[in-house]
Amino acid sequence: MGRSVIMASITIGSTSGSRPYCTLSVTQSSQNIANNSSTVSYSLVLHRPSAISSSATKKWSCTINGTVHSGSGTIGGSGNKTLLSGTQTISHNQDGTKSLSFSGSCGLEITWGSTYIGTISGSGSMSLTTIPRASSVSMSASTAYPNGSITVNITRASSSFTHTLTYSCGGSSGTIATGVATSYAWTIPAALIHNSPNANQVCTVTCYTYNGGTHIGTKSTTFTVYCYSPSKLSSTSGSTIGSLFSMNISRSSGLFTHSLWYSFGSKTWQGIGNGISTSSSFTPPMSLCNEIPKAASGSMTIILRTYYGNTQIGSDQYYYYTVNVPSSVVPTLSQVTCSEYMSDVHNLIGAYVQNKSRLSLAIIGASGSYGSVITTYKISVAGQTINAVSGTTGIMTTSGNQTITATITDSRGRTATKSISVNVLPYIHPKINGVGVERNTDTSALVTANLLSTSLIVNGIEKNFSRYLIEYKSVDASSYTQIEASAESLSYALSKTITGLNEAKSYDFRVYVGDVFGYNSAYEILHISTAFKSFDFDVKTGRIGIQKVLEHKDSIIEVPHGSKLYVGETPIDLDNILIFIEE
Repeated sequence: MGRSVIMASITIGSTSGSRPYCTLSVTQSSQNIANNSSTVSYSLVLHRPSAISSSATKKWSCTINGTVHSGSGTIGGSGNKTLLSGTQTISHNQDGTKSLSFSGSCGLEITWGSTYIGTISGSGSMSLTTIPRASSVSMSASTAYPNGSITVNITRASSSFTHTLTYSCGGSSGTIATGVATSYAWTIPAALIHNSPNANQVCTVTCYTYNGGTHIGTKSTTFTVYCYSPSKLSSTSGSTIGSLFSMNISRSSGLFTHSLWYSFGSKTWQGIGNGISTSSSFTPPMSLCNEIPKAASGSMTIILRTYYGNTQIGSDQYYYYTVNVPSSVVPTLSQVTCSEYMSDVHNLIGAYVQNKSRLSLAIIGASGSYGSVITTYKISVAGQTINAVSGTTGIMTTSGNQTITATITDSRGRTATKSISVNVLPYIHPKINGVGVERNTDTSALVTANLLSTSLIVNGIEKNFSRYLIEYKSVDASSYTQIEASAESLSYALSKTITGLNEAKSYDFRVYVGDVFGYNSAYEILHISTAFKSFDFDVKTGRIGIQKVLEHKDSIIEVPHGSKLYVGETPIDLDNILIFIEE
C-alpha cells in the first residue's frame, strides 16, 4: 500500500507461489517553487520470480494524478522487466500542498500452474513536499512613531516573487509599496497622529506575494505606533515686566506647531502666539504691574499647547515663573515745601533763624505707581523727623544750609525721595555782662553793662538790633519804674544815669538785654544803698548809720550792704544783735 512519503511504491498482484507480479513506484524528484509544481518519476516493473512462457502481446498502464501512461509488449522470460517509466509534472494546490493518487494494471492473462491470472491492478497515494507560497513578513522594530522610518523585511521562497505591502492603523489604511523584493524602508504616515493623538496604536502590515501577476499568498504582522509626547519649554530668559521674555521649545516632531498663552493675576489666557515652531518671545505689558500693587514680584504662568495641524497633542503644559516689577517703577512726589511756622520770625526777619524758627514742612503730589498706594511718609531735617505727609519741626537749633529730605514708601516697599535746602541764619539770644550800678550822686545812679546781639543780615540789610530795659524801685516799693531804649549797635557798652533817686532809700535794679525778638528773660538784680554818709546819728532814737543814711526805723545800727564788722581778726556773730544789715 502507498504511504505519505516523497517516494511511494505499491505491489500489484499476489506474490505467493512465485507468481509474477508488478510494482509501481512514484518518487518526488524535484520541485519548481516559482511554478508551484513538483516533478515525479514513475516506474511500472514486472517481477518474474519464475520464467513465464508466453509470446503473446500484453497491455499495461499506470495513472499518475489522473494522467494515464500505457504500453504493450510480451512478458515472456524471467527476472524483472520495466514496463513503463518516465516523469510527470504535478501542480500543487494554491497553498503549496499536494496529495496525489496513482494506480497501475497489467494484463498477464496466463495460466500459472493450474490457476488463471488475468489482469492485475493496484493503487496508492502520496503527499508531496509542500512548496512555500506566501512570503513571511516582519518589521525591523516593534515600535515606531508617526513620520518615523521602519523597515519591512520579507522572507520569500523564490527570487521571482514580488510583493505588495499595505497597512491598516486605526481608521487609516493604504498601500505602502508594490513590486517589493525583500525589504522596504517605510516612512510611517504622519497623518496617523490624527487617529490617536494621545494613545498608542497597533498597525497591521500585510504582505501580498505575487509570482508575476499571480497572487500566491498573504501574510501579515503588527507593530506599535507610539503617540508623541507634547512639546516642552526647554529654556527661558527674562524675568522683568516690560522687558523681553524668550522661550525655547523642545518638540518631539518637526511637524509640530504650538500656541502659547500667559496668565498673571486677573489676566488669564493672554495670547502670546500661534503656529510657533521652536522659539518665541514677547514683552509682558507694563499694565501687569497693576495686578500686584502690594508686591514687587509675582508668579506668571506660561501655557504651552502642541498641535499637529489642528489636532492637539497631549495635554497643555504649564510652567511657572517669577517676574519682577521693574526697579524703575517707584512712587513719585512732585515737591517738598517749607515755610516759617513762627509768625514773628517771618514778619521781623523774613528768613529762617537758628533757635527761633520752626519749619512747616509738607510733601506735595505723592502718588503710587501702577496700582501701588503710599503707605508711609517721612520728612527729615537737622536730626528731626516728621512721620506724616506734613508737619512742623521743633525749634531749629542748627544753622547754615539744611537739607530737607522727604521720603515716601508705597505698598510694594519701593521708595522715592526729594530734597531741598534752606539756609538757617546763625543766632543766639542776646547777652549781657559786666553789669554795674552805683550812686554817682546822692540822688542819681549810673548803670553800666556790655550788650551783645547776633547779626541777622537778609538781602544786605541788618534785621537785628540791640536794646535794653532798666527797671528800678526803692526796696520798700511794690513796682518798678522802667527805662527802655535801643542801643546804637549790636555790640554796645551801656552807660545810663538814673536820676531822681531818694538819698535816704536803697534801690533794687534789674537790667535786661533784648533784640528784635524782644527781651531776654535773663536779667541781673543789683542793689544800691542809700546815699553815702560817714556817720548818721538819730538823737531821738539813738540809731546809728555808718557810711549810710539811716533808713530803717526799727534798726539800731545800719551799715551798707556788704559791710564787714570785726573784733580784731575775728568777725562778730551778729545773729542775736539787732543790727539791720541790708540785703
